[in-house]
Amino acid sequence: METTIHLIVAFLVFVTAGIVKRLVLISIVRRKLDFLNRYSSIYNEFAETYSTNFDCLLYLWLTNKASEAQQTLSYFAVDNKIPLIEPVIRNPQLIVRILPAMKNGTANNRNVSSSYNALLCCKKSMEELMLSLHSDLRKPFKLSLSGILYFVSLPVLIMYWLNLISESMFYRIISSYELRLANLLTCLICLVTSSIVVGNWCSVP
Repeated sequence: METTIHLIVAFLVFVTAGIVKRLVLISIVRRKLDFLNRYSSIYNEFAETYSTNFDCLLYLWLTNKASEAQQTLSYFAVDNKIPLIEPVIRNPQLIVRILPAMKNGTANNRNVSSSYNALLCCKKSMEELMLSLHSDLRKPFKLSLSGILYFVSLPVLIMYWLNLISESMFYRIISSYELRLANLLTCLICLVTSSIVVGNWCSVP
């Protein structure tokens, strides 16, 4: 009976960790999405007028925020459903390169349009991710798996907090095959152990 209680407590701890992890991700995605909404709106305004009425203030703002916009595109690319892991984008410098070309009058209209479409696609991907994260909050088993992954990756997270590894190295490790395999093995061990304990408890007369 005591072992069963311990398993229930462990499950609740994993679920709680999973909930906290999801809430943190929701906060990150919402903040990034708010920024991207503003950036894409200003970019669209600039793209429509730069060839006839060049606005220096809009250009300076877009240029100053270009690195953040490019990073957001990389982290939340359409092909990537996991935030801040394995940046995937066909042209990683699309925004950074197109702005100077627009200033110099050498920008290709197709590239200008492609840059704006990339921002729109990224927004859509982030909105879908937000829906998925909110949906996960109603799935205890999935939350428990996420919580287990959190504890498996906790040593790497601590190293990142202590600045022992770089941000890029942190994301590379988190998304690595080895860590995912370790998480899978941990989940299987927990599942088998729980099944054995519950089976023995049910067989007790």
